Amino acid sequence: MKYWLIRAVVRSAQTVRTLLKKLKKVDIAQYCTDHWKAFAKVLLPEKHRIGKAYTKNIEGVNTCLRARNRRLVRKTTCFSKKKENHMASLNTMFNYRNQTKTKHHTL
Repeated sequence: MKYWLIRAVVRSAQTVRTLLKKLKKVDIAQYCTDHWKAFAKVLLPEKHRIGKAYTKNIEGVNTCLRARNRRLVRKTTCFSKKKENHMASLNTMFNYRNQTKTKHHTL
């Protein structure tokens, strides 16, 4: 299972439409979002889940990622010059987290 965490700077219905076009080839079972009205305008109601009950786990994972991997916070002395190094760092962290979590695999 894959999780996508998207940050939209310009919060408009057009941004959501543009994002959906980019994700067209990805089979997405459901969209978990906040109460932003543009999502409700664009996303199919049967695939759209709204509220903190759906986003708190995703946000918790994001917080954990930022806390444990400085590459995700800002470009300082902790950054990857190559995409391969960045992905290897994330994969190492995901593997460790998934092996130590016995009840839920969140990454």
